[in-house]
Amino acid sequence: MFKRTLSEEVNDFLAHKEFIEMSKLRKMRNELLIKSDWTQLPDSKVCSPVANRLSKEWLKYRQDLRDFPDLIYKQESATGLTTGQLVENLDWPKEPRIKK
Repeated sequence: MFKRTLSEEVNDFLAHKEFIEMSKLRKMRNELLIKSDWTQLPDSKVCSPVANRLSKEWLKYRQDLRDFPDLIYKQESATGLTTGQLVENLDWPKEPRIKK
């Protein structure tokens, strides 16, 4: 029978915890993308030729959201902080403001 060491158990626990943290992050990111889907519709005021600058801001915002999980992994490697520590102190991309 194979017996696992305490170190192996701890590593598995930490990997599972990281997976859960990243799953939460992706869920929130996906909700923000869904919330901003309307900006990509051809009849939205944001995508009109007149609103070209604003359209680019929304495209950048949505791309930043898509890239966000990779940014966390890069920060983890660069800082030595755990995923959980990084997720607790996130600066999410800022949604562009629409002037009315």
